[in-house]
Amino acid sequence: MKAKRSILTVAVLASAIGLTAIGVHSTATAVPNNAGRIEGSWRITAQVPDGAGGTTTAYALATFSYDGGIVETPQEKFALSNGHGAWENLGNRYYDSRVVYFRHDDLGVVVGLTEARAQVRVNPSGHWFSGRFRLYTSDIGGKLEKAGVDGLVTGERITVE
Repeated sequence: MKAKRSILTVAVLASAIGLTAIGVHSTATAVPNNAGRIEGSWRITAQVPDGAGGTTTAYALATFSYDGGIVETPQEKFALSNGHGAWENLGNRYYDSRVVYFRHDDLGVVVGLTEARAQVRVNPSGHWFSGRFRLYTSDIGGKLEKAGVDGLVTGERITVE
């Protein structure tokens, strides 16, 4: 009986947290003018050089917070952790960002870091962005191993429909 009450309590708390999150999200998207702003959640598509003269497409979901933070979930969950980073408004709808991920080997052991630095420009309506990025890899202590892998990135804002 005590276990059932605990499960019920957890379910009620989870529902309350979910409703609170929905309320917070609704308030954030109710801002009448997202024009040119990066704050919010995005579906991201990146074109990454494959080393053989072509490109590979990679996908991610990212949330840019109002206080300058970024949380990103890459498509390659087995190779990379969720990314954490920061963004800065450069003016005229341009933004710089830096996101850092743990890099894993095939057994899931952390072997280093991958860092993505990007500069994007949000379109006037605030519905999409595009830009360039550069990837860096380093050991777990931050010592640079490889720099200069460049690519293109686009983002489409996630909205309530």
